[in-house]
Amino acid sequence: MDDIELDMTRTRLFVTLDDWRWGQFLVMGNYNWTQWKAGDVMWFDWHDMPHASANAGHFPRPMLKLTGFKTPEFEQVLKGNGTVINV
Repeated sequence: MDDIELDMTRTRLFVTLDDWRWGQFLVMGNYNWTQWKAGDVMWFDWHDMPHASANAGHFPRPMLKLTGFKTPEFEQVLKGNGTVINV
């Protein structure tokens, strides 16, 4: 795990697999992410930003966490500045 956390060429995405329900959240810095829809994707600079997640509700919170290497194509997507891309 240390190799991944210290390697700045790696990135991490979170993909929600179900719609948000009360009591579920992710916090990245001062942003509290709630009310997502299944299939929404979140990226943030997890190396340098304090973050946390919790499920204080009564329903499961399935989420896919992907960790991999940054590519030039991924960097271009990030430059989209919030652009929604339907895949």
